[in-house]
Amino acid sequence: MRLIIPLTTFEEKCDSLATDGNNLIQAANVDTHEKLSLFHSDVAAWDAKSKACFQKSFEPEDNDFYKEYLYSYQSGEGNRSSMPMASIHNEISTKVQAIISIKDFVKISDLIINPENPELNKRKEFAIAQKEELLLTKLYSLYPKGKFYSVRNIFEYNGIAMNSSDDDIKICEPLKQIGDIELLETPQGITAKLTESGVKIVEKSFLHINQDPTTHPSINAEAKFNAIITELNNSGIVQDIVFEEINDLRQLIYKLTQKQWKEVVLGKLVDLGVQQSVKNDTLKLIYEKLTNEKVVFE
Repeated sequence: MRLIIPLTTFEEKCDSLATDGNNLIQAANVDTHEKLSLFHSDVAAWDAKSKACFQKSFEPEDNDFYKEYLYSYQSGEGNRSSMPMASIHNEISTKVQAIISIKDFVKISDLIINPENPELNKRKEFAIAQKEELLLTKLYSLYPKGKFYSVRNIFEYNGIAMNSSDDDIKICEPLKQIGDIELLETPQGITAKLTESGVKIVEKSFLHINQDPTTHPSINAEAKFNAIITELNNSGIVQDIVFEEINDLRQLIYKLTQKQWKEVVLGKLVDLGVQQSVKNDTLKLIYEKLTNEKVVFE
């Protein structure tokens, strides 16, 4: 399975679908039969558009992300005209959450985003400690979402095959014992999420941060991004994933508080450094330009 459209385009589609879904939930004035019928039609059209997004954005069309959306809510879906409004709102809300969850998971799935990445071949030879590190950093990129994520999918969508049915639990159990992750067993397999202790371990392993409170991150935002892109171009940086993440950050900077902004930037850079082999000097440049904080990458 692979993403066949640019990652930024996929993210924009998901964000737009989530916004449209939330707008449907907020819809008012459906106090007549005609308006209620139109509302049902709008919900059906939104649902069809969401399904098409997950079908047409990946090869094959009948892929895991499409199925995840499809099965996120099934009760009464085919007969909304007989459903209470509260149930329809619950359906939309559940599917919006699925859209956001899928988007977040795709972003940390290197094999799905860029199957030609040569770094993926190296992962076939990863030792247990390297697999633990990859799992922690991927969960860090998904933190804090309050969700458990499939361990097997995290590994397999990042180029690490699970050779037996209990490979995931063998890797996860030691991390659970020391308090870095929480585990939840489901019919589909082991799921995990990072604990606060795990967050500290990841950050301590890669960064020493000098915190210096500053103004809202959006101040002089365009100048910051333009300066970063100019310096990267002058340095000969050619990794598309770096520029994709910068464009993603460009969209987020106006929506986040200073604390949230630093956490998001940090999460993306840790992932770029560990999983995409982006050089420390590049990560340092991006972090310091975007947060006005000094940082040391190791």
